Amino acid sequence: MPQTCTTSRINAMKQIDKETTRKGDVAVGYCRVSSTGQEKGEGLDVQKKAIQAFCKSKGLKLGKVYSDVVSGAVDGPDRPEFSRMIANIITDGIHVCLLY
Repeated sequence: MPQTCTTSRINAMKQIDKETTRKGDVAVGYCRVSSTGQEKGEGLDVQKKAIQAFCKSKGLKLGKVYSDVVSGAVDGPDRPEFSRMIANIITDGIHVCLLY
């Protein structure tokens, strides 16, 4: 199973055709904050709730929501949950990924 994120995997995710997303499809989500101080308040909880609300409004089933506490200047391999999400998308055949 892939352990890191590559540009080709990200580009593959960007090519999702809107017409292939149907009600009932399973989606995964990704949230990120830059520091542990941002985890509370308007941090990860707010982001996760927004993803949940979007899925509900589109009739999507929300699977796992991944989250990292890491600077935005850090690339994919240094974002463990992002890398895990990409690997699971590929392995599980998920084609709806919501990034906050």
